[in-house]
Amino acid sequence: MLTLAPCPHCAARVPNDGAFCDICGRPLAGCPTCGELARPGEKCVTHGVAAVVRPAAKGGSTAPPPAPIATPTVAPPPRRGSNPPAPAAKPPSHAAEGTTVQPLARKLRLVALGGVALPPLEVDADTIVGRGEGPFAILLDPFHDKGLSRRHCQFRRGATGTWSITDLAGRGSTMVSADGTWSAAPLAQNASQPIEPGRDQVRLGSLAFKVEAIA
Repeated sequence: MLTLAPCPHCAARVPNDGAFCDICGRPLAGCPTCGELARPGEKCVTHGVAAVVRPAAKGGSTAPPPAPIATPTVAPPPRRGSNPPAPAAKPPSHAAEGTTVQPLARKLRLVALGGVALPPLEVDADTIVGRGEGPFAILLDPFHDKGLSRRHCQFRRGATGTWSITDLAGRGSTMVSADGTWSAAPLAQNASQPIEPGRDQVRLGSLAFKVEAIA
């Protein structure tokens, strides 16, 4: 009578008179006395004799092929240099003012406007501009009739590279403009205001200058 018994290799239920396991495909052996399934050469726990491999069925049948084992697919690592270059970062902008941040300037260049006969003035950090003090005193002394004071203003470069202008004259004669309209109030004495090279203009008395950056 055909009954099912556990395969001694994979524990699957197989016919107890088969020669091979239908699941794992391994050969089956049985005790020559009681027929209990066991691994080839393993002794029967009841009779103590070694299990004998069962012959294949007549007709040349062989063991069924074992069930295929799925192999996990592993993606190959990316090749060096295959990553696309990162897009260049855009410079931050002053959204409220509609301007782009300029590179930090090591010095400033003041270019006189309105046809005034003055060479460009190169301003360093903490430079005083006036008719009687600072590196441009000799050049500016003839402009006493333009409202230019002997110690008119001072340009300062901060620790972060930003620039500002401070009024020293105290006569309401130092102004900063982004569009050249001069509608803003002048600086009070010893008051400071940030300036942006490449955009702003400054007016000292009645002399107007365009502020340029020197890298």
